Amino acid sequence: MKGKISLTLWIFVVFIGLIVVCDAEALPDQPTLAKIYLRNQNDVKEIVAMGFDVIEFKPGFIKVLASREQISLLERSGLKVEYLSLSEVVDESVVGKADAGLYHNYTETVDELRQIEASHGNIAKLFVIGKSIQGRDILAIKISDNPAVEEAEEPEVLYMGCHHAREWISVEIPMHLAN
Repeated sequence: MKGKISLTLWIFVVFIGLIVVCDAEALPDQPTLAKIYLRNQNDVKEIVAMGFDVIEFKPGFIKVLASREQISLLERSGLKVEYLSLSEVVDESVVGKADAGLYHNYTETVDELRQIEASHGNIAKLFVIGKSIQGRDILAIKISDNPAVEEAEEPEVLYMGCHHAREWISVEIPMHLAN
């Protein structure tokens, strides 16, 4: 490979999707957080079958993220529903800790990726590879000795992060590797 980096880090992808720390109030058609009180095990099966995003499950209740229309269906079927705010769902013991601010939110992640590209333009190139369901850019950064060139003969490695909601650490590992 004549002076080239023996192992090219071809693409380093950071998926920016739904991040727990995002400002949910700014989202159009935002989902609603609710605590559904369960009568029996069949209620659990019904809720899961309807495709709710289950945030927490404990004996006696289940916390879900869904549209108000979906939750209304459950209310009409006789289930007791309590609408929640984000602070009632997020564990305050985690959010309140000093190190919680060390996790990157969407804006901080984008800013840092842009800074990496600006500081290391000779080896880093940032790409927009799509849009999230919220209309945000999904970014990828290629780190290579020739980031603007597709070199088919060189080995490649792909790192992905932030592809699941509420997994803050999934952004941090790829960001650490990029840095």
